[in-house]
Amino acid sequence: MRHSAGTVQSRPRRTPRVLIVDDLPDVRQLHTRYLYGTGMEVCTAENGILALDAARRAVPDVIVTDVNMPVMNGLDLCRRLRADAATRDVVIVVLTGEAPDEGPAALDAGCDAVLDKPCSRTLLLATIRLLLERR
Repeated sequence: MRHSAGTVQSRPRRTPRVLIVDDLPDVRQLHTRYLYGTGMEVCTAENGILALDAARRAVPDVIVTDVNMPVMNGLDLCRRLRADAATRDVVIVVLTGEAPDEGPAALDAGCDAVLDKPCSRTLLLATIRLLLERR
């Protein structure tokens, strides 16, 4: 294959895969619609156990998770993802209504960013894109 001088070749961009984890169906649907509308592939889970299973079956690029959920909360999900070689490099964004209290614990659990809930769609998308670029 020939390239002319000064031509920059780049790999084709793959559509980012995002896993939304929240026990509230309306929240999952809201984030799904928005992120899908920006061109991302989106799947959902209603708790940490289902999210862990989904992430192991098809490793996402990003996981956006709530903290307070039944069965397995978002912090335990972060710890389990970071402990697994297959998922340890996934970008994790935690959304919480208690950011001042839960933020440090979320970072200690291994998340990449903590955002206040409710979170603006613009901030969520900008955070996801920035973290993917840094990866």
